[in-house]
Amino acid sequence: MDATATTAAPKRKYGILALLAKLGGKFLALLAKLLKTLKVGKVVLAGASFGAYALLFSWKFALVLIASLVFHEMGHLWAMHRYGLKTKGIYLIPLLGAAAVSEEAFPSRKAETVIALMGPLWGFGLALGVFGLYGLTHEPLFAALAGWMAMLNLFNLLPVNPLDGGRVMKSIAYSISSRLGVAFLACGILGGFVLAHYFNFGLVTFLTIFGAMELAGEVRRIRAVQDRKRVLDALAAKLGCEAEPEAVIATITRVSGQLRKGATAMFPPRLLDANPYTGRFEAREWSSHFLDRVERVAREARREQTSIFRRRKYHVTPIHALNVSTEEDGALGGDQPLFDFLRNKKDAMPAMTPLETAGGAAAYVGLAIMLAALMFATAHIPAAGAAMHVFIG
Repeated sequence: MDATATTAAPKRKYGILALLAKLGGKFLALLAKLLKTLKVGKVVLAGASFGAYALLFSWKFALVLIASLVFHEMGHLWAMHRYGLKTKGIYLIPLLGAAAVSEEAFPSRKAETVIALMGPLWGFGLALGVFGLYGLTHEPLFAALAGWMAMLNLFNLLPVNPLDGGRVMKSIAYSISSRLGVAFLACGILGGFVLAHYFNFGLVTFLTIFGAMELAGEVRRIRAVQDRKRVLDALAAKLGCEAEPEAVIATITRVSGQLRKGATAMFPPRLLDANPYTGRFEAREWSSHFLDRVERVAREARREQTSIFRRRKYHVTPIHALNVSTEEDGALGGDQPLFDFLRNKKDAMPAMTPLETAGGAAAYVGLAIMLAALMFATAHIPAAGAAMHVFIG
């Protein structure tokens, strides 16, 4: 028996080695493909995050924390994909949490609200699942982890931009009024600094700085939308057409072509400083004169605007001039800078309807109540706090 055992052991040993040698190539190839698909920056940030949390707490708690953050951000990514947005994935930021990054801007206030709510909602689902494990096993650590996860997601619902709660409330405020949206962001920044100072919480200070940057971006966006509307309204009033980009562009193109062909009587001279029937200008000069007047009206409409707080302010951003070089057939080219300005809708973000606004507010409040209730339930479970203290290390 001893001889048989000694001969079987080497065979088993060599068999395992042969199996590893056979699968080793495939495993390494699969690992190489996986590493290629992962961004190096993501891997470095994830490793740094794990190391930082492990040093502050324990490696076990670091794993749970990162898993909670990733699951939360997966909710955001899921909602982004539902709205057809291209995403860059999830980035773990050491000591600051994580972020689901989109390559595109939110298409509407409703989309921003849904995407912001999906993170805490998925987080609540994970916390509820962990709390269910406590119900099955009566292990106090599961109750403690569920309460901690609920607290993490409830913190994200604070109405401070760029936290999820701040994005939801910002979208609701902007859907009611642009002034209310700006006022909300400003109050959120002020409240964030007060909160950070009172609780000596540096993370909130860092977040409010980003909130201030977003406030500046929102003000610029609102002004861009106002500028575009003012130019459209001014041109439509002078041209006698609908205040829509394509209607204004079609009228400018049509009138310019008519004037180049000498058909000055086909359009009222509201944008022509002299009577077209006097024969003072040649046909081409009438066309150039008309385009100069269009450009002047657009510039004057944008030069001095009413700000969101109804204070007059000189707007220094120039409007691009019309390219007065025309084609031989008398038609303007379709790539005019002014036309691009009128068609540009990237700064416009459709507001939510009153019903959607009420639904977003109700979902926000309801989710916050459920997270707070789960925290309250886990806080009154015996030995949960002690188990969590041991787990954190």
